[in-house]
Amino acid sequence: MLPVVTFLLLSLVGPPSHAATTPPTVSLDLSAATELALQRSLQISAAWQGAEAAAQVVEQVQALKRGKVGLEAEYLHLNDEIGMAVDLPPALGLKLPPIVIVPQELLRARVQAGLPLYTGNKIERAVQQATYGAEAFKAFARDTESAVMLEVSEYYLGALLARDVVKVQQQALDTYRQHLDQANKVFRAGVVARYDVIRAE
Repeated sequence: MLPVVTFLLLSLVGPPSHAATTPPTVSLDLSAATELALQRSLQISAAWQGAEAAAQVVEQVQALKRGKVGLEAEYLHLNDEIGMAVDLPPALGLKLPPIVIVPQELLRARVQAGLPLYTGNKIERAVQQATYGAEAFKAFARDTESAVMLEVSEYYLGALLARDVVKVQQQALDTYRQHLDQANKVFRAGVVARYDVIRAE
């Protein structure tokens, strides 16, 4: 923010009069400089992003009133089935097939749904707190904008003052040079002593 404002204000003042080349000056009034700073300020954009994030938190907290639905699913593939084989004595002549405990392909799904019946006003308080937080972020963003506008105004008016001070100083220098030239002319004419020239210097 500061480099942008400094560039804008230096462009208002312009280069000193003794500069060899004069770059083109950019003419900005206070409203244009303020608008430019408001558009390009990273502080303001960060503050408004925080306000938007806080507004999204309010929406998320308000969604708690409507309940929630969830779905979980798992898929498991085993190299072999997990089973158990029971070997009976051969004298019985019975052979039991193996018992499968876990199949090779396992798919499990679970659906959950919930609706808050009574929360003791916890959801309402959370919504209220999130709303207050969102309002605080908006107020902070507006305060940031106001601070940037004030800073730009101070720099702008400071640049105008500096420009006028330079003009006054230039006029004083021109007046001093004229006075010195006048004293030298009068000295060469023999009207005044060297002391008056030294005093004029």
